[in-house]
Amino acid sequence: MKKCRKTTKKSPYTVMTDAYLLLMATVFPLWFHKGGLTDISKAKANFFLILSAVYLFSLLFLFLGDLLHGRIRFSSVISAVRRSSWPQRFILFYLLFTLLSALLSDYGSVVWLGGSRNEGALCIAAYCLVFLCVSSFFEPNPVLLWGFGTSVTVFCIISLLQILGWNPLGLFPEIGAANPFLHYSASFLGTIGNIDSVAAFFCIAIPVFWAALLRLSGRLRFLLTVPLLLCLCLLWKISVAAGLLGVGLGALLSLPVVLPVSVKVKKHITFGIAFLLVSCLVGAYFLDLPQKELHELHEVLHGNFKNSYGSGRVFIWRQVLENFGDHLWFGTGPDTLSLTGVGERQLFNAAGEVVRVKLYDAAHNEYLNILYHQGIFALAAYLGALILSAAHWLKNAAKDRVCALLGAAVLAYCIQAFFGISQPITAPYFWCVLAMLNAKRTASS
Repeated sequence: MKKCRKTTKKSPYTVMTDAYLLLMATVFPLWFHKGGLTDISKAKANFFLILSAVYLFSLLFLFLGDLLHGRIRFSSVISAVRRSSWPQRFILFYLLFTLLSALLSDYGSVVWLGGSRNEGALCIAAYCLVFLCVSSFFEPNPVLLWGFGTSVTVFCIISLLQILGWNPLGLFPEIGAANPFLHYSASFLGTIGNIDSVAAFFCIAIPVFWAALLRLSGRLRFLLTVPLLLCLCLLWKISVAAGLLGVGLGALLSLPVVLPVSVKVKKHITFGIAFLLVSCLVGAYFLDLPQKELHELHEVLHGNFKNSYGSGRVFIWRQVLENFGDHLWFGTGPDTLSLTGVGERQLFNAAGEVVRVKLYDAAHNEYLNILYHQGIFALAAYLGALILSAAHWLKNAAKDRVCALLGAAVLAYCIQAFFGISQPITAPYFWCVLAMLNAKRTASS
């Protein structure tokens, strides 16, 4: 007789998680506002918060229903809490310290919804709660990968049309008769907006696609080369250094973990990558190349840190490091940097006259941003979750294909985060991927 393959029915919690992740993978990247790129940040934040609220309350109603009908007992809930992973516990600590930071802040209601970046305490709470729920109920589903690949392809096509001078979806405002949108396409792109945010988005998408090509089976996986190549071309076109570094360095460091080869070969690859990186640093130390980023790296390796380096990032990093001690333990409250007066910079012309005052509203480094806004305890909890997630990736990537590609995406994003800004345009992708990485599943996934 022909044996019947047993199929495991998904729990309602997993089904709800699948629906949430599918909407985040397909609709969220393409979501925009009729007002165009000037309103896209708020539109993305609202979409994320509303969708996450629906997801979280749906899970709560399912839980209460199971509790009332006796399908779940309090003893099993307590047991599940005890079995929670340490990354989940660290994210819970991160949430608690963030809320405490908001309660102790001097800036009132601003800390809850956020200032100019729309990343207040409520948004960060949504990140954390989504992480806790997705990491508890996620099960691998190929539909998510294909849906994400399709959405990214559409995004890239829209972006390419904008670069060519078209204005699909009417996202760019009119600024002139001849090629009216080319000016904006130099700084804004697609349905995400600022090209720095686009680069952060690519740091999630590109590793997922290339790692999937290496680790998944079946010929259909080669269709993922379409969004992969489109993303690579666009990333090269916009030339955001943080994105190029995140994707490039992330790929190098991920290779020995992701490649399905023997331990001996992995060691040889690791040694080769380490030798290459050290050689590059030695070369950058002795050679002062004319390319802007390489020249700045050369100067930094010699201990010269000018405020203008990193497109002004060194200036704001110095300001944050010099002032975070005033609110060391719990920070100033989420998304309040522009209100504290830190990061105000006068820009001068050749005659030494002040031409304008630039006010930074973020640290341009996600880790310093947490330190300044939410305090040292929140940063320690956040880094603890990342370190343990990395350990989980290194341990399980060889036998878990899903873990392999998700870890590569997290690594690339974390590298660009040294120069990036966390905001609800792109950060939700990172939190979803981090949650899926930490989800408990069989090694054969």
